[in-house]
Amino acid sequence: KYSVLNNGELRSLRFIKKQDSTGLRILYSSNIREAQSHKASRWFFKIDGHECTVPSKIDIRIHQQVRNNLHMPAVLLGTCTATSQGPIKAGAHTITVHISSTDGSSGWQS
Repeated sequence: KYSVLNNGELRSLRFIKKQDSTGLRILYSSNIREAQSHKASRWFFKIDGHECTVPSKIDIRIHQQVRNNLHMPAVLLGTCTATSQGPIKAGAHTITVHISSTDGSSGWQS
């Protein structure tokens, strides 16, 4: 079970997409961390206020069971094909959640 602690936009960019038939390739590069114990953080993209899901979600997750202040380089990269022609706002977001159960594993639905 998770409870949301914060949800914020990190960076955004506005531009005009010229064709409906093209996808939108997005890249965000930074260092990331989750320093608190029993927390998880997720970095993801939103296009015009909605998370991109076609062809799939574009995200990175860190689950932290013990307090550890490791800064890790990360690249968030993907293609979103569910965008139409016209003005677009693309943004990188983060969300931090509290983990009430610490039975974590890696690689599942991330």
